[in-house]
Amino acid sequence: MEFDAAAVRSLCEADAVLGRAVYRFVAETVAKRLYGTRERLLQLYGPRVKTPET
Repeated sequence: MEFDAAAVRSLCEADAVLGRAVYRFVAETVAKRLYGTRERLLQLYGPRVKTPET
């Protein structure tokens, strides 16, 4: 999906409610993706927990 960035910015500047809604959606989406990436990286490269030998 593509958007005309200049048109979206213009609409967001003209309508504060729309601007906040777009900002919130984008911020939540980025946060979820970053958290998912962090989890995957920790699974691959995170510290290994050693179990005590019995």
